Amino acid sequence: MAIDAGIADLSVWSNTDTHLDIESYVGHLPQDPSHSILLSQFYIGAMAAHVRVPLEVGLEIGSGSGQLSYGLCQSSPLKLLICSDVSMQFLRILAKRLEPIRHFRQTCLCRLDANRLPFRDGSVSAVFGHSVLHHIARFEDTLREGYRVLRPGGVAMCGEPIMDHFGLLS
Repeated sequence: MAIDAGIADLSVWSNTDTHLDIESYVGHLPQDPSHSILLSQFYIGAMAAHVRVPLEVGLEIGSGSGQLSYGLCQSSPLKLLICSDVSMQFLRILAKRLEPIRHFRQTCLCRLDANRLPFRDGSVSAVFGHSVLHHIARFEDTLREGYRVLRPGGVAMCGEPIMDHFGLLS
């Protein structure tokens, strides 16, 4: 495993990254911290009715520039938040954005392929994905992997705001 600027590179493909124009993409996203906190509260609130285990370890798939990560890092009940993305470029942006607030909880940034999560079965209590599934060619594999690493009684939630759709899995 390689470490780059505090980011664990767990990707099985060394040449994998996003095809997005990152500067343009990030420039169109709201970077308002209050928006991120409200977004995380929406996710945690929607998950609360379905989760049957303490929300201790959360895995965010496709963290990107941190729309959801920032809020989860600042205002969620999680003890550990694993933020992941296929793009080292996005993870570097996320690391800078989270730096002032990472002391609120333990946070780990990982570059990985969401279709091959390098975690044990049942190792996380929550899986998050915000506006990411439409970027993944085989998102069914990502959902299957998310379910595999989810603890019994845990919950996963993926939101696709551009499609006006949110889904829960418990």
